[in-house]
Amino acid sequence: MEKEAETIARVALRRPENTPRQAAFWKVSGSFLSKLLGFVRDVLMAKIFGATYIVDVAQLVESVLLNIVSFVTSPISIPLVPELTRARLESERDYRGLLSSVFGLFSIVGLVLFTAVAVFPRTFVTLFSGGFKGAALAYAEYTYRWMAALSVIIVISATIKTALAVKKDFILLSFSDLLMNLVVISGLLFGARQMELPILKTGAQLVSALALWVYFAIREKWFILPRYGHWDPRVKSLLKQAGPLFIGSATDMLLILIDRTMASFLPEGSIASLAYAQKIFGLPLGVWAVQISESSYPYIVSAFATSDIGKGYRLARGAIQRILFFIVPAAAGLLLLAPSIVRIIYQRGAFTEANTTLVARVLQGYMGLLLFSSVQYIETRLFYARRNTMTPMFVCVAGLGMNVALNYLFGFVFHLGAFGLAIASSVAAFVSMTLMYLVYRRMYGAVDYVLIFRDVLKIGGGTLVMAVVIVGLQARVHILPLIAVGFASYMIATALLREDEAMGYLRIGRRLLSRVSRKS
Repeated sequence: MEKEAETIARVALRRPENTPRQAAFWKVSGSFLSKLLGFVRDVLMAKIFGATYIVDVAQLVESVLLNIVSFVTSPISIPLVPELTRARLESERDYRGLLSSVFGLFSIVGLVLFTAVAVFPRTFVTLFSGGFKGAALAYAEYTYRWMAALSVIIVISATIKTALAVKKDFILLSFSDLLMNLVVISGLLFGARQMELPILKTGAQLVSALALWVYFAIREKWFILPRYGHWDPRVKSLLKQAGPLFIGSATDMLLILIDRTMASFLPEGSIASLAYAQKIFGLPLGVWAVQISESSYPYIVSAFATSDIGKGYRLARGAIQRILFFIVPAAAGLLLLAPSIVRIIYQRGAFTEANTTLVARVLQGYMGLLLFSSVQYIETRLFYARRNTMTPMFVCVAGLGMNVALNYLFGFVFHLGAFGLAIASSVAAFVSMTLMYLVYRRMYGAVDYVLIFRDVLKIGGGTLVMAVVIVGLQARVHILPLIAVGFASYMIATALLREDEAMGYLRIGRRLLSRVSRKS
């Protein structure tokens, strides 16, 4: 134990690490800016290409390749974090050997897919885009050939991002997608059009991956290369741990497919209303909850690796508190302002007031899913930190069965339609979250979530103040300033209640103001 502590101290002196709060800041900031720049990119593409088959093909091909590679790499990357953390504690040689071996495994997957796509593009068109005809079909084959290289490029990014997460270096990791979007926007502004678009998208991914690779090499004084012979024996253990995660990923995709299929038996517009609503609540979920859970995971793993379970639980409680600080008011705001938000985003052209009403109601039904799944992200990572990927898989499969049954109950028996499917997802998310907590407590002991109960009450109090302000001003104030006023009232209320997260942001604001005043 003393040797491990000395190793960590030596590494910390050589490479200063982000704190959990700093990591969360970088991850959230990078994700938000990337999505903002992605919106600018999409607006520019819409201006140049319109809603034509060019955009359809480019979006679909990129999505297919990203999802295939991610389906293989993501389930391995999750257990790779604890394995790399423990290897790093033992020796730098073990750490490098394991990382190079996994890079070799990932690159084989990428090279196999690259060869298949480049040689047989018509097969992928048939499998994933069989509806394309004529010019769209020819362009799809051309796009698959040029974007086949994404298969290899993505595995480079996945490997380096995992390594940087283990090193707790989240700055470039968080902004690599920002760089990719900048390259695409620059290429479009400099004249890239139909035939150059697949090359531009592939080049943007390559620039992002190379930036990560070079940065890691300079920082670590080591160029990571794939190892194909004499793989680290821990790779076999990684694949065993990843098995349940493959099933979990397939279960998530299956649930989306089942939701869409069941919605197809409901009135017209049901599938679209689910998709439109998911895009809205996916913003706070993806920008906030997912990023904080991902940034917290390496710290929890490090604490468990050194047998400091108490510290690991403190980090988990802090991550949940940080997630709830934004997700609770976001859920309340979406509940209260769903019609206005849907109207300002979608209601134009063929999207009518009736469509707004339907999508807004579905969005309100999804608020339980937004809240409970955000907490579950941390619960599952506590299992992963203990190298237990099997139990979350069982809970995930049980949740799938429950969700399907509730879909039928709320959507068809109670005749709630698409709103019923959204409610079913929220109820299933609550049961899964509760089950995950009870199973973990039985297997490993209590995490003492009660220690953040007081702060959660303060978050609830601030949210209540925000809700009163929104209800009072909703009829007289436009939606955009109303959101700003509501959020400001929430921040003021939680600061007056001395909630920990609010006080932390207040201290950051004071430091920034003091720096500005000193410079001026």
